[in-house]
Amino acid sequence: MPDLTGSPMVRPEAPLAHRLCRLGAGEVSRNFHALPLAGALRSMPDYWLQRFDFLRRPITATDVSYAYPALDSFFAPDGPLAEAQDSAARAFGAQAALFGSCGTTVSNRIVLDALGGFGAHALIDGASHQSIPFAAGGLGINSVVIDPLAVGGCKIPDLARIVKTLAAAHQSGRPFDLVVLTASSYDGYVVRMDEVLPQLIRASPRTAIMIDAAWGAIHSFSDALRPHTALTAIAELRETESLDLPPIVVTVSAHKSICSLRQGALILVANDADSLDSLKTAQFKHHTTSPSWPVLASVDLACAHAADLGAKGASRAINLRDRFVHIIQKDPLLRPLMPDDPDQFSSFRGLMQDPMKVAISLGPLGEPGLVRHNLYHEYATYVARCNGTGLLLHFTIGIDEADIDSLVAALREMVKRNCRMRPTPGDLAVGSIIEEYVVPYPPGIPIARPGDVWTNAHASDLSNEMALGAEIFRLPEPVLDRSLP
Repeated sequence: MPDLTGSPMVRPEAPLAHRLCRLGAGEVSRNFHALPLAGALRSMPDYWLQRFDFLRRPITATDVSYAYPALDSFFAPDGPLAEAQDSAARAFGAQAALFGSCGTTVSNRIVLDALGGFGAHALIDGASHQSIPFAAGGLGINSVVIDPLAVGGCKIPDLARIVKTLAAAHQSGRPFDLVVLTASSYDGYVVRMDEVLPQLIRASPRTAIMIDAAWGAIHSFSDALRPHTALTAIAELRETESLDLPPIVVTVSAHKSICSLRQGALILVANDADSLDSLKTAQFKHHTTSPSWPVLASVDLACAHAADLGAKGASRAINLRDRFVHIIQKDPLLRPLMPDDPDQFSSFRGLMQDPMKVAISLGPLGEPGLVRHNLYHEYATYVARCNGTGLLLHFTIGIDEADIDSLVAALREMVKRNCRMRPTPGDLAVGSIIEEYVVPYPPGIPIARPGDVWTNAHASDLSNEMALGAEIFRLPEPVLDRSLP
């Protein structure tokens, strides 16, 4: 309503838009969560930058409501969307692909409906994303959830129990209609589908299989990880064994690890034409009828880019992760942040550590939530996942060496600030048992380690280092999860 009093009108604020603009202007420059598209663009060759240029234009240029015949039909494509989906299927090694602009949450619901539906009996991995049990309940699916195993602050699938439960149901003559398994996780494990998939099929040959690989799109293009993906495992089974394969469908989040706009998603059909027809029907029921064409186009670009440069990008990201681990392990000041075995999941049968992720412990830095807060507000570095003892870092194809160097510098500064010590008379008494590392910095070589008896020689070394201007730090021994086999 117009203001008729003559007084100035108060302009309404748009706080979310204002905040997002600040972030887009570079308030946070390092992101160790899902793939930062701006970071990926930094390292792209010119010919790919030109193809991605439309994503950097004002959104109004491409955020359109066009459908058939201007662009294509979303639910029954026969033009550029159909061509893009066929190209993506070839890139991933799938029989068919369906694009989505509503994320893996909706994709999971589509697949659950298509492979199961009302009244179906499903066995669900308890380490799955919330979208799976919520969707199963909403669809009227009768679910049995296999509780996950706890490893530190993480949950991992109880693969042995899943296979055993499947086999028992099949032998009883009442097999499950569907089994749901998470193949790549937020927390950094990867299921070796080349090992696990044959076990699932042999346990219950008629049970359809849904695999949530939301965090694993880039894995299909990585030399290190491709052999363990479901789609590669299926191709191997076709060639080497005479197993009759049940319907198998994989859901993938494009924006988490390849160069798509957020909520770009794919449903990958592994082997069954009837599944594709059911999936298209379920997509019509559950996906928005007004998809985001910029998001769909970005999925097309992301798949093409991954097919061309994904292997190189994944290898580079893995090398950066290894470089970070090496730096931390070799720096006496930072060493307590890294567990003795950073590949914590590789000791579990059927699992491996995602080589693009690593968890660090934060004993010298304090409570993980506070450390995460300080990294963001003081060092413009975003880390999404913290558990009971540390943080999870994701080294995507959007991370570069400068990001690693900045993170290391931030952690070093935070350790110095939190662990700085000025010994007082009576502290570190001769004859006492040392429970921490005592480290002068520089040079960063411990004077004493946990379990040492403090001697006059230790005290003399400490006094000499202090006289030379070294800062003295006390750092606890890394806390290891002794429950690991």
